Amino acid sequence: LRNKLAGGDPEAGEFQTPHANADYTHQVWIDSDQVWTPDHILRLVDHDLDMVSACIVTQDGDYALLRNHERLKEVPAGLFEVDSCGFGMVVIKREVFERIPYPWFRLLPAVDGLGDDSEDVSFCRKVWDAGMKVMADGDVKVGHEKTVILGGENG
Repeated sequence: LRNKLAGGDPEAGEFQTPHANADYTHQVWIDSDQVWTPDHILRLVDHDLDMVSACIVTQDGDYALLRNHERLKEVPAGLFEVDSCGFGMVVIKREVFERIPYPWFRLLPAVDGLGDDSEDVSFCRKVWDAGMKVMADGDVKVGHEKTVILGGENG
């Protein structure tokens, strides 16, 4: 389903431009349980990076960001590199999809050999393997609505 949402065509080959070459610069992915403002999106897009994520708190209190194969418990201010991010709020340049092989979203075996990584982590690994970076912006903290709103600028 994610490959279809990203504009992929199973008949178009391994390397393709999503959405039949539509004229756009970035794809924005936002989960329905994120609490955000348009300014959050504009800030991420304005970075004009290959891939940049907001900072989203998970139910266990960590961030949906991995560095050195561990979830971050704290995030620095500004931009910083991560191994991978969740897709709760992420901005991805169109060229990223053009440079990684289709299907863009598929599970890869985990680096520790135990099971598979999630689709999010697998996608980020493909980004890194293609010579691009996955970044996060510590100044863009969005809420995560569960039974209460977790994190965010006001939470």
